[in-house]
Amino acid sequence: MEIVVLHVADCPNVTVVLERIAAACGEFPVQISTRLVETDSEAATLGMRGSPTVLIDGHDVGYGGEVGIACQLHLPTVDNLRSAIDARH
Repeated sequence: MEIVVLHVADCPNVTVVLERIAAACGEFPVQISTRLVETDSEAATLGMRGSPTVLIDGHDVGYGGEVGIACQLHLPTVDNLRSAIDARH
């Protein structure tokens, strides 16, 4: 399983999301990476719906919204992430 966190430079929520991902993963073997997104066109290509966007095996686990590099107002909770991980495992 691969988890990618898409984000803009200096996003204050990346650390929070990474901590929640770690808590949600428990003992599941996962590969976690971050990717800096700098343009709206790059965000559209990657499916980024605000910063940070969490993709699990390429699927957005967030709350939807418009594609772009704006700040994400609703971060996934540990329970949301755990459910998404369980669904992919």
